[in-house]
Amino acid sequence: MKQLILLSILTLTLTGCTTVVQRTLDPIGGSKADGTITLAFEYGGREEAHWDWNQGQQAALQRCKAWGYTATTRFNNGMRNCLASDRFGCNYYRVTVQYQCTGQDVSSVDKLTTPN
Repeated sequence: MKQLILLSILTLTLTGCTTVVQRTLDPIGGSKADGTITLAFEYGGREEAHWDWNQGQQAALQRCKAWGYTATTRFNNGMRNCLASDRFGCNYYRVTVQYQCTGQDVSSVDKLTTPN
């Protein structure tokens, strides 16, 4: 019984230290030639990060449109990597999401001409 009470107190204490934070997916890289965009955000080890997929889609689309594409497709649901850790575990994370630019703008494609 004492172990159950101790476990309950420990669980409440640890979950009480977590802070919910809203993060924005921002462009950190990409390749115009490949038509790929990398978006990312970072957060602390004691934070619970929330983000808006629609905001990320719009950020990727804005970059893709600047390159002559008309749409984007998300490759994955985000890859989380630890940036800093100590003996207690990870203190700082980065989440990266890849997008593929699609739908090349017809006006940017060279017109084929037939010889006379």
